Amino acid sequence: MTERKHILLADDEPGFRFSAGLALRIAGYRVSEAQDGLDALDGLVRFKDEGTPVDLLVTDLRMPNLDGAELVDALKRHEVPVPVFVVSGCLDPEALRELSLFGCVEYMEKPFQPSELVHRIDNVFNVKVA
Repeated sequence: MTERKHILLADDEPGFRFSAGLALRIAGYRVSEAQDGLDALDGLVRFKDEGTPVDLLVTDLRMPNLDGAELVDALKRHEVPVPVFVVSGCLDPEALRELSLFGCVEYMEKPFQPSELVHRIDNVFNVKVA
């Protein structure tokens, strides 16, 4: 990669954040983590205000304090434009339709290997993979 893309992982499962974050860091991404939707919203607003905005939000749909759909809606209200990649063990087609209206660019159903997530994120960023 020519530039390090900044990804925020928002998921209430510490094991997922650890394994996905490690795989993404090894792939060359800058990774920040959030333990729930409210933590993610705070981080996204802070990164935007600091001039280091997030290039991609990877979020679960079901989290405490703000679920994925509520988080995406809050981002719109706070004028934080960021593409959204949904990862969830419970992909509801109706929720996915709603999220696509708010910038959901990709989704994956859990469980999956961290390498699969890296590959799909590479595709989102149109990174050429050998």
